[in-house]
Amino acid sequence: MDNYTPTVLNLSYLTEDECKLLIRNKIALLDNIKLNQIWQITQGNYKEIELIINRLIDNPNSELFNISDIYDKLPDIQKNILLISSIFPAGMRKDIVFNYIKSIVDENIEVADSLKSLIDAGFVYINGDTNDKIKISHESIVNSILNHTNASDLQLVTNNLKIYLEQTILSIGVGGELAYLIHCLINICNIKELRQNVEYIKQLLEIEYRKNSYFYIASLSKKIHHLIELLPEKYLHYILNSYQWISDFNGGLAILNSLQQDNYSKDLQLYYPRFQIQKYEFEEALKSLEKLENSSGTLLYKLNAYGHLGKDQDAIKLLNETMNSVEKDDFYYIILRNSAHYFPTKEATKNLELALDYFQRNEYQIPVATVYNNLGVVNIWDGQYDIALENINKAEKILKKYDSNEIFEPYCNKLIIFLMNKNYQQSLEFINKSLQECPKALTLDIRMLKLNKLIIELISEKISFTEFQNSLKSFEAEIPLIDDSWYKFQIVYNLQQFEDIPFVYEKTYIDDYQDGLTKYYLLIPYKKYNFCIGLSPNWRY
Repeated sequence: MDNYTPTVLNLSYLTEDECKLLIRNKIALLDNIKLNQIWQITQGNYKEIELIINRLIDNPNSELFNISDIYDKLPDIQKNILLISSIFPAGMRKDIVFNYIKSIVDENIEVADSLKSLIDAGFVYINGDTNDKIKISHESIVNSILNHTNASDLQLVTNNLKIYLEQTILSIGVGGELAYLIHCLINICNIKELRQNVEYIKQLLEIEYRKNSYFYIASLSKKIHHLIELLPEKYLHYILNSYQWISDFNGGLAILNSLQQDNYSKDLQLYYPRFQIQKYEFEEALKSLEKLENSSGTLLYKLNAYGHLGKDQDAIKLLNETMNSVEKDDFYYIILRNSAHYFPTKEATKNLELALDYFQRNEYQIPVATVYNNLGVVNIWDGQYDIALENINKAEKILKKYDSNEIFEPYCNKLIIFLMNKNYQQSLEFINKSLQECPKALTLDIRMLKLNKLIIELISEKISFTEFQNSLKSFEAEIPLIDDSWYKFQIVYNLQQFEDIPFVYEKTYIDDYQDGLTKYYLLIPYKKYNFCIGLSPNWRY
C-alpha cells in the first residue's frame, strides 16, 4: 500500500538518432520537419515520444504538442482523472476515482469512457496485479501535470479529495475498504492535519497489525515519525514489533531513542535487549537486562543471550530456577518454543505443542508458523523426516501467506531433510532459496547458511575437498567479527576434520552430542569425516 513505487516510475531517454529511428519504425511516411519537431518537443523522453506517436497514428495531421499542451486540451473529466492519479503515482483505486469525480460534476457522465480514452492515448494504465488501480504510465507525465498545475488549483483538488475521503471513511464505518481509504487520506495530509487525525492513524495501525503487514507499518511509522509520541503505548508495540519482524533493528532502536522513556511502562525497555541481541550485541543486551525487573520478558532475552554466548548450563540453571514463577504470557510461550535444545525430544515436543495451542487460540499466525518450524527441527533431530516435512510445509504455507522473511528458516530445514534423503539437487535448491530470503541484517544466519551450502556442495561432489577447505579457512578468518560461540564451533569443528588446529570453541558441543537433549545441529558422516551442519529454529524473539 505504499504511496510511491520508484521501481515502476523510471524515466527513459533516447538519443536524437534513436528517437527518429523509433518514430520511422512506427510511422513510415513522416517528413523530417515533423521528426525534428518531435525531437525538439520531447528531447528524447520516451513516454512523450510514445504519446505523440499514438496521436499521429490516429490522425497523421494532428498538431504536435508536449504533455502539458495535450493536458490543457483534454476535457475536464480526463484532467481530473490525471490529476488525482498524479497525486497518487503508485495507483489510486478505480472506484474511488470514479465516485469522487461523480461527486464533483453536475452532469451525468460515464467516467469509464474518459478513462478508456486516457488508456488508449497512453497516459494511464490499469494495474495488472489487482486490476483495480489507475496508474500514470510514466514519471514524466506525473512531473508535467504537477508542475503545470497552478499551486492553488492543486491544493483545491487535494483538499476536496481529503473531504471526500473523510466522508467516505465515516460512512462505511468498518469494512474491507477502510484501511485503504485511511492510507490514502494520511498520504495527502500534512503534519498539522495528521495531528488532528491521530484516531485514523490508530485505526490503520490496528487493521494492518492484525493483517501482519509489518513492512507497511514500518513504512507508515516514517511518515508519522513526529507524531509517534501522540500514540498510546499499545501502538508503539505494534510499530516496534514490526521493525523486529522485518529485521530492521537499527530502525527499531531509532524509534526507541526518539521517545521520552519516562512516559511509558518498563515493557518498552525490553525492546533494547531484543534489538541488541539481533544486532549480535549480546553482552550489551545482558547489561540492558540488568536494569530491568525480573519477568518472563527478561527471562526470554537472557536465555537468548546465553544461547549465543555458549552459556547453555547457565541457561538451563536459569530456566529451572525461574520458569515456574513467571507469568504465563506471550513471553512464557515463546520461551517454550525457543528452548527445545534444553530438553529431551519428548519434553521439547510437549513444550512446543503447548506453545502451538496458545498461539493458535490467540490467532498469532506467524508465531504459529515458527512453532511448526521448530517442531520440524525436533523431528529432524529425531530422524522423523516425513513428519518433519509435514510440519515445515505448514510453517512455509503460513509464512508465504504473510510474505514473512522468516521463511528462510523452514527453507533451511527442508534442505536438511533432502540432504539426509540424499536428494542433493533439491537440497541445493532450498539452500539457495533460504539465502535469497534471509534478511541481510542477519549476517550470522547468512554465514551459517553459506557453511551449510558448502557442506552440501562437498557431499554432492559439486566442489573438491581442497575448495571446501579453502572456503572454510576464509570463514575462519571472519570469526572475530561475530562473538558467537556456536558459529565458532561450527566453523572450527568442520575445519578440524582435515587438519590439527587448536580448540577455540566450547568442546561440550561435541561431548554433549549424545547427552539425550535435543540439538540444533547434526553430524553428517561423509567418507571418513563427520561434518557439522546447522538446523534453523526460530528462537530469537
